[in-house]
Amino acid sequence: MSHQPDLTKPQSGQESREGTEVPNPEATHPEATTSEATPHATPRRGATNHQLVAQEKRALRARMGALRKQRAATDSDNAGAHQARDLFLNALHPPAGAIISGYWPMRDELDPRPLLLALHERCHRIALPVVGKQAQPLTFRHWTPDLVLQEGRFATMAPPETSEVLRPDWLLVPLLAFDRGGYRLGYGGGFYDRTLAGMAADGHRVVSVGLAYAAQEEKPFLPHEPFDRPLDYIVSECEVLRARRAT
Repeated sequence: MSHQPDLTKPQSGQESREGTEVPNPEATHPEATTSEATPHATPRRGATNHQLVAQEKRALRARMGALRKQRAATDSDNAGAHQARDLFLNALHPPAGAIISGYWPMRDELDPRPLLLALHERCHRIALPVVGKQAQPLTFRHWTPDLVLQEGRFATMAPPETSEVLRPDWLLVPLLAFDRGGYRLGYGGGFYDRTLAGMAADGHRVVSVGLAYAAQEEKPFLPHEPFDRPLDYIVSECEVLRARRAT
């Protein structure tokens, strides 16, 4: 299915880009509509540490999905995306020739397209991720503003197979929640974790930047496991957070 590019409206969909449906917070966690709702689920007796962390992440996805939806509903004229764009451009300076991967927004994600357009105008080559088979890393294909996108797996929008495969130097990453250590709560598919791990194993240094509303910050920290890859920066409509040493 082809899709003309629309740079004004986020892409909607029932499933997440990482292949796991985000629970409907109104149906599964009705009290999780404010930042005071607890992220901690009742632990199951005899559960392993991995099971406990997974259980806590599931509860967090419901709560933070509700928070993000609430914040996005107040973001008139896509102001948050433009503020995040300006903060990124003022604070972070990808070198000339750097290939930058973004994403096509779904549901209530902070819209990266104003930033992608600005980076394209600065002569950076832009890529969008293509979701392949489960348990595989992402691939990235060249995107330009006039490109006709196609619907891919899990209702994602991606360049067609005729677009050139690129290896990005910078990754703009969507998320449900983040903390100040750079850890990210995604949708549960692990695609970005596998992608970042694979690039590191190949010796390819990539700068990873999470894009989110400031309201998506989880304090004091997110639950995480050894396979969870921290990001270098988080950019919101309010600040640029240097999450860990970036070179």
